[in-house]
Amino acid sequence: MPSNQPAAGHLAVQPQYLSSQLSPMAKPSEPNRSRSYEPKKTHITDLPITKANWYKHVNWLNVTLIVGIPIYGLIQAAWTPLYWQTAVWAVLYY
Repeated sequence: MPSNQPAAGHLAVQPQYLSSQLSPMAKPSEPNRSRSYEPKKTHITDLPITKANWYKHVNWLNVTLIVGIPIYGLIQAAWTPLYWQTAVWAVLYY
């Protein structure tokens, strides 16, 4: 079975089929970053944790998943009836 890969001496793309469209790659004069990017500005992870910036160091997604969801479950447990089968399963599963 012949390969679709170009052999030695053959170009992968023939020049007559190249388009005249501009390249999607950024030019060196056009960096791929937002206009508000400041290379001299210190990243938050390089700064010490203080009372003024502690909330910037917190990973809020993890706080929600690790703390928020269990607290929500404990609050909802007040309105949910507990059956003895569920209590046994919870103790055994834990």
